[in-house]
Amino acid sequence: MRSHSGKFVGLLALFLSQSLMAVAGSSVGDLEMWWDETPVQMGPGKTTWKGKVSIPMTRDDSTGKLQGSGTLPTTMHGEAGCTIDCSYTNPISIVGIETPIARELQIASAGVNASCVIKCPGLSKQTMFQKQEAFTQKVSLPLNSNPVRSAPAGGPGIFYKLAQACEPQTTQDKLLDVSITPGINKWDVTRMPFLTLDGIRREGAANPNRYGYTHHDFDSKRTINDKSIRAKNGDGYCYWVESVNLAFDPITVGLPGVTYPDTNCEFKAVAKHEEKHVTLYKSLLNSFAREFSVSAQSFGIPTAFAPIHVSSQSEGHDQVVQKLDGLAQKLRSKWVDERIRQDALLDSDREYAAVKASCPGGWGN
Repeated sequence: MRSHSGKFVGLLALFLSQSLMAVAGSSVGDLEMWWDETPVQMGPGKTTWKGKVSIPMTRDDSTGKLQGSGTLPTTMHGEAGCTIDCSYTNPISIVGIETPIARELQIASAGVNASCVIKCPGLSKQTMFQKQEAFTQKVSLPLNSNPVRSAPAGGPGIFYKLAQACEPQTTQDKLLDVSITPGINKWDVTRMPFLTLDGIRREGAANPNRYGYTHHDFDSKRTINDKSIRAKNGDGYCYWVESVNLAFDPITVGLPGVTYPDTNCEFKAVAKHEEKHVTLYKSLLNSFAREFSVSAQSFGIPTAFAPIHVSSQSEGHDQVVQKLDGLAQKLRSKWVDERIRQDALLDSDREYAAVKASCPGGWGN
């Protein structure tokens, strides 16, 4: 702090140098800031700060960055034998980002002049101007709308609150409800034992030496249970997701039940080998399901505790569909590649020789 007048400079500097600010932000709605007006004991006297502002906050949808600007008008009254009354206006600019758990903001204030009047018993009042230096402050605001109070040691307190267009629809911050159908260790298997050997050999990539096949492409059907309501300010909607389900078709097994009746050694040998593939596919589906569930819960999908503001209901739905389908496709590619790799290990020359050797009197085809 710097003064252009000599008297009561130290007291005024103490009053004004403690004028710290804390603000909060949101992708939509207003950032509300106000002094709590509780008198603060400072040196030989007490001071009281007053002032409030609502700063509109916006989010750049292409980058996710938050921004806002405004001014905080402030008055300060101090008593320590003499009285001092100051008024000033802080220009505020805010930038930040929104994370799954908080809004991380950086608040900058330019230097300002405070106009002060000092009155002492038996003396005429004096008018002064005091310089408040520029400052930058970082603030983390959790994803709820409750006011938060900030007060530096020995200084005045200030409240900040996110006056959101989209308030939380629940008081509990829970993970997104993600379910998998049929579920881990519950995968369905469809066995087709009445295919001819020629039919099996034409399935998928043709193979003239194939006796059976097991298939699953790790594709899935996605279901989203979502909701939306009109935003508080009437502009657009508040959108969130209640639950997500990923459903997988059964594992398909083809066995040559026409060429080799199911009582024959050949049929049983082929079925035993294909069961190894079934066991492998179930294990890979378990891994896929676990990874999808964990990833979806930390993928920025809006929940009832932290709904997002959108211009239309379909906009919110489309954003979530794009995220979830992109995640599912990424995992599908990963686990299909792993299936192909492990299938090749199971279908080794040694394995084929062992299957053939188990029925020395058969395999006429």
